[in-house]
Amino acid sequence: MSRYIPGNQKHLTLDDRKYIEKSLNEGTSFKDIARFLCKDPTTISKEIRLHRLDDWFHKGPFYNAKNFCVHRYRCSKTNACGKIVICGVKCSSCPTCNQTCPDFERERCNRLTKAPYVCNGCPNAITRCNIAHKYRYDAIFADRKYKECLKSSREGISITKHELHEKDMVITPLIYQGQSPYQIITNHPELDMSVRTLYTYLEDGILTDRGSEFGDPDSLEAGLDGTVRSSIYYCDPMRSGQKGGIEQVHTMLRMVLPKKTSFEYLAQWDLRTIVDHINSTPREILGGRTPYDVALENYGPDILKALQLRTIPTD
Repeated sequence: MSRYIPGNQKHLTLDDRKYIEKSLNEGTSFKDIARFLCKDPTTISKEIRLHRLDDWFHKGPFYNAKNFCVHRYRCSKTNACGKIVICGVKCSSCPTCNQTCPDFERERCNRLTKAPYVCNGCPNAITRCNIAHKYRYDAIFADRKYKECLKSSREGISITKHELHEKDMVITPLIYQGQSPYQIITNHPELDMSVRTLYTYLEDGILTDRGSEFGDPDSLEAGLDGTVRSSIYYCDPMRSGQKGGIEQVHTMLRMVLPKKTSFEYLAQWDLRTIVDHINSTPREILGGRTPYDVALENYGPDILKALQLRTIPTD
């Protein structure tokens, strides 16, 4: 940052870019533009070079728009390519002249290789310019290009293939076991990533819906012989907060028993094993502790043993 211009540490806006375009058309220097916008001159320079619009203008005093050699006006070479035995046409008029001639030297403009890096403010008329490949700064185009670059920079995976492979060796087996991203991140801090980042890498999430199976509470509360086995309570409309933490448990249960899975052949041992896994999963709301740990702290080991609950190893 220049010691003369403190800067405001904010990104350039569309209005800022419109001012830059207007100033370039008037021939204003980078230093004066930067002083008005409270930016460093290098910021203005980078903005113009990164977001300038390139275009080909195939008009000018020379009739071959594909020839960019500085010698094209005075060159009298013929058959420089050596492909034609008898060729009376000057090479400067051939579309392949620049690719085949060993003396080719590309014509350049100091306005494009040095500040201001664009054709804005050039005193020469565009129809009298010998440079076909031109650059200009357009505020709307620059702002659109900036936003596209900003969006693309926030997408994808910003780690090396080796680092990704090492993380994948830990994460993939646990995902196949049915563990949640939060559980994996909590139990493996060496992964050094957030839960949101892991979800981004997996390109997946956990969603819940309004299951049609709850539309018939009578069949859920009673067995096949009509005996009432449990009671079902519904939340008030638009009051999902009354459900407490059961939605998370339901989500985790569905990871083990996906929808359309029959519960008919599940034994008590199966249900107890599923409950043990769910109770041994770290919860964010509990500060990374498991429900089993919290129950053990509050009720003691005797109660958990009487309920035949046990803890499951981390992995």
